[in-house]
Amino acid sequence: MLSYQKVICSFLFALIWILFLSGKVFGQVVINEFSSNSDPEWVELYNTLDSPIDLTGWFIKDEVQNPKVLSGTITGHGYFVFENREGWLNNSGGDTITLLDNSLPSGQINQIIYGKSNSIVGTPAFDKSAGRSPDGSSNWVNQLDWTKLSANPIPQTPTPTPTDIPEPEDTPTPTATPTSAPTPIPKPTVTPTPKNTPTPSTSLRASPTRAIKAEESEIVLAAVTSLTPTDLPVITEKNSYNNLFPFLAIGTGTLLLAVSAVFGILKK
Repeated sequence: MLSYQKVICSFLFALIWILFLSGKVFGQVVINEFSSNSDPEWVELYNTLDSPIDLTGWFIKDEVQNPKVLSGTITGHGYFVFENREGWLNNSGGDTITLLDNSLPSGQINQIIYGKSNSIVGTPAFDKSAGRSPDGSSNWVNQLDWTKLSANPIPQTPTPTPTDIPEPEDTPTPTATPTSAPTPIPKPTVTPTPKNTPTPSTSLRASPTRAIKAEESEIVLAAVTSLTPTDLPVITEKNSYNNLFPFLAIGTGTLLLAVSAVFGILKK
């Protein structure tokens, strides 16, 4: 019974070590920078933890070469560089760099693919490197000047250029359009209507009030016939009403005198 308990305890301890201790190491040491087109070629590791990590039992390899054994200790937030002769890493068609620990179930700690269609970074040029920026991040930058065993450059955040806000232009004050004075409507010219010129009557009739005796009529006729044509005014078409009025008055007066004379004779 005691042996059975020891087996269970040992199994649980191993499981805890695999799940926690190995998980703590996995991903905390990363491939931080590499140069595949130089002599020698090299790979830099970076420890993201505060405490040191023993690299005993770790390996590094590419796609075709045999794994290279690592040894030593990498300090907290420190660097470790592995170097090998030229030609170890492929610098023409891309390659895959893998960091391994055989003591782990999966074995793989970190991996970087470069220079391929599915890679996250291209192949560095001669004596240039590719690395994470900043250290330990997921952002890769190519064609770096070597920063072996030192911090990679931090990408500069571009300062946004302030956009010039155009100042509002002065709105010109609209010029008042002069209002033209209305053209006075001319008053119609009043044409005076000529007054009708009265046409004088040329014949005067005396309405007898009673019968005149033969003797009286002879006296009246004599008085009337005694008037010469020159005594009466000549009415022409050219005479106006004003010119005719004196003549009518004279004629009428003469006629009244004659009638008065007749009545005076008759009274006798």
